[in-house]
Amino acid sequence: MAKSFSSSKERVQGMRLALVGCIKDHLVGNVHMARYLLHHLREKDACVRRDGEGNPAMYDDHLVSALGLEPEQQEGGGGKLLPPLPETVEELLAHIARREGLHGVTSETIRDVDLETAAIKFIRMFRSGRLGHHLLDSISTNTSGENGNDDFAK
Repeated sequence: MAKSFSSSKERVQGMRLALVGCIKDHLVGNVHMARYLLHHLREKDACVRRDGEGNPAMYDDHLVSALGLEPEQQEGGGGKLLPPLPETVEELLAHIARREGLHGVTSETIRDVDLETAAIKFIRMFRSGRLGHHLLDSISTNTSGENGNDDFAK
């Protein structure tokens, strides 16, 4: 019998284990894992390089090429800036589905089977390192001994 995760800390740990393949994908759900991964990339700034003042400067090159995001020229002749990652997992997965040849797919019109297929593709890109190398755990420890503050599961 599968253990259910009761606390938010256990849910986050379970999601991280699932993303790296330690828990079978169908037990957690590919779209749920894709949602957590997008949350991680957005909230933990894992995909953004920062300039000297802490402002977002440019995305990781691996993420750019894997997701097919279109760069924009930075003002003043600097590097290239990219549009922000999609807000919702449905928008991201619709983008991936369009790149895979499903024309006319939007976050509103994507079918469940296409959503699932795109989620699997996104997770495989992460696992293979095509999105760059990202640490899922927080490396800072607070005084209570818990790793970081991850509000995804709340």
